[in-house]
Amino acid sequence: MDQVPDTAQHFIECDTESCGNFSAFYCNTCNQRICCQCEQHHLDQNNGHEIVLFHEKKRKLPSEKCSIHPINDINVHCDVCQDPLCYMCFAQHHSDHDFSDFETIYNDLLQQCQKEVTHIWKREIPKARDNAALLEKKKENVKKEIAKFRVSMKEKADKLKGAIDSKLTDNNKKLNEIENSVISDTVEQLKETKEYMKYLEKLITDCESNLFSIKPTELTDFIRLKIFL
Repeated sequence: MDQVPDTAQHFIECDTESCGNFSAFYCNTCNQRICCQCEQHHLDQNNGHEIVLFHEKKRKLPSEKCSIHPINDINVHCDVCQDPLCYMCFAQHHSDHDFSDFETIYNDLLQQCQKEVTHIWKREIPKARDNAALLEKKKENVKKEIAKFRVSMKEKADKLKGAIDSKLTDNNKKLNEIENSVISDTVEQLKETKEYMKYLEKLITDCESNLFSIKPTELTDFIRLKIFL
């Protein structure tokens, strides 16, 4: 089972023996939870201890072994190199440097993180939500405007199509009239041409059948009357 964090409600009872009251305070010096009734007694018994509100307590530094000296915990912070170290590393390579208790550095970093988390929850996330809502509204407005534009475009296209169809109908009607007129004239000319061809064919037949029996005077009259077509 996962360990319940010590900030959970049922883990903040006063650590004073046989007390069990709600602990509103915390002693950073001895890492004990303290209720309002036991606060003064604890200070009287432990001169110089640092007692703070429970939510401002310093967290005990989690155990993390040194990679160079695995038997030692990392608990020193070199202020010059800005490196977390174990005591042995510090003694061997950083003894002439200033140092700090790494638990203090750790808690300072935790407070910075908590402040940043609080800032994100109170400021950045609401701003992001508002921005997301605005973008969502913008998206819907764009969809609506595009839909209106599509309807308008289709109406204009339908109107233009109607005008084109009407013009096309008129033009087709005029073309049909021209076609009928030209075809009618052509049919008449074709009829006349065919009749003329029959006339010529008969003329040739008559000429060929009578060419050697016709009288000279008749030939002269025939040429004068028939030959210039």
